Amino acid sequence: PSTVSHIGNGAFNPSSLEEIILDENNPYFAIFDGILYTADFTELVKIPASKQITTLRPHENTKKIRNYSCEFQKYLQTVYFNDGLESVGQQSFDDCPQLKDVYINDMCNLSSWATFRGSPNLVFHINNTNKNYKIIDNALYSFSLSSIYASGKQDDGILNIADGTRYIYCADNKTIDTIVIPTSVKQINGSSVNKSLKNIYYKGSEEQYNNSILYVNTGSGTIYQILEKVTFSYNYQ
Repeated sequence: PSTVSHIGNGAFNPSSLEEIILDENNPYFAIFDGILYTADFTELVKIPASKQITTLRPHENTKKIRNYSCEFQKYLQTVYFNDGLESVGQQSFDDCPQLKDVYINDMCNLSSWATFRGSPNLVFHINNTNKNYKIIDNALYSFSLSSIYASGKQDDGILNIADGTRYIYCADNKTIDTIVIPTSVKQINGSSVNKSLKNIYYKGSEEQYNNSILYVNTGSGTIYQILEKVTFSYNYQ
């Protein structure tokens, strides 16, 4: 209706939602290509989960993609971040099973909280001029390599985390069954591994692993249930 001025993060989440209809007299929001934005198009608010969209190109004025705004997309395959996009919120592209190609602009900052979880065929693309991120073996890192934000598809099932990385925010791609962790890692996010994980190879000793690595944001403790079934190997070369 025309009176609605605020829509919270995570609104309109039913997976069967195909369309959002906006009163033409609403001054606070707008529809562009069937997608809900703020009236000035600076924020992408929500894509209906069952909208048959295969390629996302946000409005040219968009500076922010809100938390949870593009999750559960059944058909989405390709995302192009427009040149002016500055911020992509947490879990904004979670559980998009067909998502394959994500083109990240030079100025965009991604949430460290599982932005692309649940897209097994994911491939990241950035320009050589990008100073925020690096891609190594189809995994997305901060430019300094201090953090790994997401892993794309790993054809051999192995995610070999770069030496120097300190924080693992998300490495839960379903194609990964083995993670190689360097001794530089100090913190692992609780949502950073998937139930498909079978092996962890650590480059230091078992004592180093137990004393150096802190698990954070563990929530319901799912990560510990997963790790109970994982085979650990130490002093990996």
